[in-house]
Amino acid sequence: MAKAPIKAAAKPAAAKAVAKKSGTEPELLDGIFVRSLPPTFRRAGFTFTREGVGLLLANLSQQQQDAIEREPMLSVTPAQFPATEEADARLAELAKAQAEAEAGGAKDAATQPPAEGAGDGSQGAPGPGDHAQAELQQAVAQDCREAIDHLQGNA
Repeated sequence: MAKAPIKAAAKPAAAKAVAKKSGTEPELLDGIFVRSLPPTFRRAGFTFTREGVGLLLANLSQQQQDAIEREPMLSVTPAQFPATEEADARLAELAKAQAEAEAGGAKDAATQPPAEGAGDGSQGAPGPGDHAQAELQQAVAQDCREAIDHLQGNA
């Protein structure tokens, strides 16, 4: 059974956000991200692994693209890649800012006390598991803060 042809990937949300922030949209090139189901697999002159490899459609002949897309031993996903180092750097900056914002949101949520009766379906006093859940959330939040500090070089 033949696979359906790959459609062009929609522009990632990060690229749209960078365009709004900077006023210019980074140039992205259409491609595919290919993973092998077995540890390694060769098709169309390429060796694929389970980790995957990105290929630009502009660098593939139509025969190569068809062979890769129709191969049942490969998982093929549409992708877009930054066309320039500047676009890549802008997308990386946005990803970092987005990760920091999400980590801040997780920290805020973890430091809030659990809702009354949360976890046991009741409308009154906290259930027996609520205290343990709150402690777990605080421990996870602390681990996240330490990991972020380490990644940012603050540790």
